[in-house]
Amino acid sequence: MKITLKAIIFALCVLVGIALAFFGHDIYRDRQHSMEILSTTPLLEEPYPLHYGHSENNVLNHLKKGDEVRVLRIKYGKDFMALKIEEKKSGAVGYVIYDDSIKLIEPRPAR
Repeated sequence: MKITLKAIIFALCVLVGIALAFFGHDIYRDRQHSMEILSTTPLLEEPYPLHYGHSENNVLNHLKKGDEVRVLRIKYGKDFMALKIEEKKSGAVGYVIYDDSIKLIEPRPAR
């Protein structure tokens, strides 16, 4: 059976399309979450807790109770969950580490 170059290119395009669809769906699902700030929490530059390993992580701002934010992405580390968020008032984008100072609200399941 002879495989042509067109068939190989078509198969690669299909695989890339499937991979992009999964990635897009993951982003979509992350953005369906909402978040409530329960107490003051730092807005970080990088998706790592402060003083995690040997990395320097700058505090961009401090979010206060009741600040409105939009969840952009959810990332998981070995011992933590980081949420990439956008502060609605200032438009600042950074990361918060999931702990008792925030409440993550799961999206409603699809029907």
